[in-house]
Amino acid sequence: MRSCILIAERDRLLAESLLASFGRSGIAAHWENELSQICSAMRSLLPNVLVLGNIGSVPDLSYLCQVLRSDSMTAAIPVLFVLADQWLDELSMGTVDYVSRTGSPEAIVEHTKRLMGTNAFSDGKVDVLSLHGITICKSYFSVTRNNRPLSLTRTEFGILWTLMSQAGRPFSRSELVRYACVDSGTTFYRTIDAHVRSLRKKLGASRDLIETVREIGYRFRGTSLQNVVQVSTDPGTVPFLL
Repeated sequence: MRSCILIAERDRLLAESLLASFGRSGIAAHWENELSQICSAMRSLLPNVLVLGNIGSVPDLSYLCQVLRSDSMTAAIPVLFVLADQWLDELSMGTVDYVSRTGSPEAIVEHTKRLMGTNAFSDGKVDVLSLHGITICKSYFSVTRNNRPLSLTRTEFGILWTLMSQAGRPFSRSELVRYACVDSGTTFYRTIDAHVRSLRKKLGASRDLIETVREIGYRFRGTSLQNVVQVSTDPGTVPFLL
């Protein structure tokens, strides 16, 4: 799967410069600037690295770090701090990966590259979700239903992964466009409905696992992340391939 970086930053100019620099390096990057959306994107995207800049106040940063480290889905994801020196002193987090905000976007990208591939998800150890007979593997871009392979488009795969990664949590159409679509720039909210119809058809007897939440969007049947089995695998022993 293609590498993905999540940028958490309120400064639009810096964020847009980073998006452009990562793009020139061939690395997909996603930008969020609000706490709730950052937390949601971390769990849905499972990025290789979180580039964490100014998202408000020191308490906001401390709260975000606490939330991410207490969640088994995000605890191992490396964080690169892009902050003023005094902010790091106030955070009192000890040794961290850090780049000065006065540095160039290219320097931030190069430091991020050195962190990529160091988390459990990116090296293939945790990238399989299984629930209600549906098993999805992100590294091998494969899905099975009751051990039988399904053929999904990339957008359908992204929607299913996003919904299963937080089973029971409703996702709006706009969130699915941001997190699940290959090219969100050309995907309109209503086309999500068409992708979901197609995905349900391919799920066959399991189609009802994707539930419509009135006036919100869609969710995968479940009550919490504890319903999802997160499988640790060695890339050479993954039990199914496309």
